[in-house]
Amino acid sequence: DFFQGSLNESQAMQVAEAMVKYLQPYGYDVLTIDEFWFADNCKAPVAPEPDITGTIGVRSCDGAASQEWVLSSEGLEEGYFSIASAGGDFHGVVDIYGCKTVNESPAYLFPRHSGLTEPQDACGGKNQLWKWDASTGKILNAMKDKCLDAHVGDERFIAADSVNLNACTGASNQRWEYDSATKVLKVAGRAEHDGGPWCLTAEPPEGRRPACIDEHGRPQPDKEKWPSAAGGQGLKPFADKIHAMGLRLGLHTLRGSISKAAIHAKSPILGFDGATVDKLATTGCDWNPNWFAVDETHPAAQAWLDSVYGQYAQWGIDFIKNDCIFSGNMVQSNIELVRKSLAKTGRDFEYSLSPGGSDPNEVAYAHAIADKVSIYRVTSDWHGGDLSYHFDIAHELEDLIGVSGLGTGLSFPDLDMLHPYKNTRTDLDFKLQMTLWSIARSPLIYGGDIRSTSLTADDFALMTNPEVLDVQELSSKNRQVFRSDGVVVWAASGPGESTYIALMNTGESAASVNVSFADLGIGEDSTCQARDLWDHLDKEMALGSVIRSVPGRNGAFLLKLSGCREGTALWL
Repeated sequence: DFFQGSLNESQAMQVAEAMVKYLQPYGYDVLTIDEFWFADNCKAPVAPEPDITGTIGVRSCDGAASQEWVLSSEGLEEGYFSIASAGGDFHGVVDIYGCKTVNESPAYLFPRHSGLTEPQDACGGKNQLWKWDASTGKILNAMKDKCLDAHVGDERFIAADSVNLNACTGASNQRWEYDSATKVLKVAGRAEHDGGPWCLTAEPPEGRRPACIDEHGRPQPDKEKWPSAAGGQGLKPFADKIHAMGLRLGLHTLRGSISKAAIHAKSPILGFDGATVDKLATTGCDWNPNWFAVDETHPAAQAWLDSVYGQYAQWGIDFIKNDCIFSGNMVQSNIELVRKSLAKTGRDFEYSLSPGGSDPNEVAYAHAIADKVSIYRVTSDWHGGDLSYHFDIAHELEDLIGVSGLGTGLSFPDLDMLHPYKNTRTDLDFKLQMTLWSIARSPLIYGGDIRSTSLTADDFALMTNPEVLDVQELSSKNRQVFRSDGVVVWAASGPGESTYIALMNTGESAASVNVSFADLGIGEDSTCQARDLWDHLDKEMALGSVIRSVPGRNGAFLLKLSGCREGTALWL
């Protein structure tokens, strides 16, 4: 597999062409792109959505929904200002804090300031409380008696600048006019300066626009980035080209594929009359709060996912990576619903879950879902360093390697992507990673741009060694033989009664490793032909055991033992 995120159509085609030339001959045949990248950055000028990280600023008054505010004192000691069009977490010098994750909840204006020590995440806290003084036009924060002001530089009001929380001075940039009819907050001072008046505006950050969706709330490619999607064709024209090249196309999805744009639009669900997407949304993704899980108790839950994955099947998608849904983000009910939706399409999908490694119940979760999916991440994002957890979890889940999975396929624990020099430091480190990933049959997913000059010839050689890739593809009964003082030995059965053996050393010093044939399931009196798969060299093995000096600091050997027979012992 090959994973690449934020691409437009032209760039994705360049990557596909590079894949065909460099990676496809070695079995890397799935190009995976991001649902939340092609659908999360829509250029359409729509109102801000709830809980998007962004900024509060002052802009020329234009009547946009992002400039509509509501002043309310109902049930409160002082008045709240909330953005009228949507809630949100627009993080800036002054923030809007959304008390809930769904659109119906208001989001309140509150400052982010080093002088504010009271909790900022409590709905209705003093840091969200503002006193509106109509006589002076001040917007005062109840906590520290600070005022909201528009930034002034060199005596000129800067139209595209921010708002701040400062000591109340009565300056013109701290005087605001609230128009209850239009719901705008205008800067009273300098209101007509340089093309004003200027209004308080809540804006999502650059590069994070609301999602592109169809009339049923389903994610769609941004037509500016994916011109072949024009006319409602989605990714099908692009997928057709990918298939014609002999590749498969994957899509990286998030949770229940419910975007905030669909929630905000209250999109009607295809195939279920009277239900709208906003009623299905439950918990958001903690690292991308723009996408939500599905309430499995809602009668329309299955219909929603059927419509989403039915669309992906029509486009010709082959591989689904469903992120923010496993381990610490576990939503098992949604995994079950997605599995059913994929089965209904009749298409031979592969189904992958992510992320992992962040929950003490990781092993139990893996056993609960292994037969329902194709791949599931069992580590958190790995950016190099200690591989101890990878060795731990691979051993704990070795009984799940290659079990029956989704449909007629198999299922595998996933130790995370391959990314030389981002996840590793040297070729020796990457060689160790490739050795463990192969002997444990972890999916081999290159997480980078194959066009990049940072991918060296040595990296490429390690990723594409055919004999090593055979271990990942053809082995069975993969298991840890022993682990002690930084030395880890794995073995697996290979074709034709052969045996694969991996010798790995994470210790500081070289180690002499002696592995008994009995521990490998081979006759103790046998002599086996040994082949070093990394170096492509044939050697003879010692009688009854494998003996090898393995370098320290991530040294690794991968051997194939075959033709075992009675005979004399020889050293490697």
